[in-house]
Amino acid sequence: MKNRIIIVFFLLTIVSCISIKGKKELMSLNNIGDSNTLRKDGYYYTESYVKTNPYYRNEYGGYVRDSTKTFYQVRISTLALKENGSAMKLGSYSGMQDNLAYNFGIKCDLPDNNTLESAFEHFQCYLTELKNKNLFFLNSKAEIWDQGIYKIENNAITIQIFYNTIGDYNLYEETGIIKNDSTFVLTNATDFQTGKKHEINKVYKFKKMKNFPDIDNYVLKNKKKFSKN
Repeated sequence: MKNRIIIVFFLLTIVSCISIKGKKELMSLNNIGDSNTLRKDGYYYTESYVKTNPYYRNEYGGYVRDSTKTFYQVRISTLALKENGSAMKLGSYSGMQDNLAYNFGIKCDLPDNNTLESAFEHFQCYLTELKNKNLFFLNSKAEIWDQGIYKIENNAITIQIFYNTIGDYNLYEETGIIKNDSTFVLTNATDFQTGKKHEINKVYKFKKMKNFPDIDNYVLKNKKKFSKN
């Protein structure tokens, strides 16, 4: 019992020290978002090919990595943009067993295929599960993880997202050019925690999805905390 009390006290001490940094560098919440430049009836993704090892199902029903073999796994990194200025990174996904291990694929009865289309299916299955679940955070500030805002000026796009670093949340900015209503390329990045800037090359393409879940955005839900007025 004593050990449990110590653990709970330790966790509460950690979460009470969590802070959100980079508020000064955060864009003004006025004039963010976009009504018609980019499509919003789905999500955006970047495509990558990651060298990794295959998994096989073991005698206990779990998955084990086979380190003697390698292959290139198709993955997508996902991003949701809303008309009101909300920007959210929703993780990286494949159509392989690393997702099935979390039962998202199993519940949707998805095949195990190393294809782009299969990665879409696994991600969309995850969103369906997310829509039916309520996440619990010891500290409500944790909701800001991978969330932020964006704005569009002419054909330029700026995306600012908060990321986690040892419990604290720091601001990261990416900027680029819009090619058309379903494609944009991010070319520069700034980490406001370190002050470092570097060039990137992330091509985001649009994928339509019906009934995309409405996920709350911490920044927009707490505008007074981030207002510069």
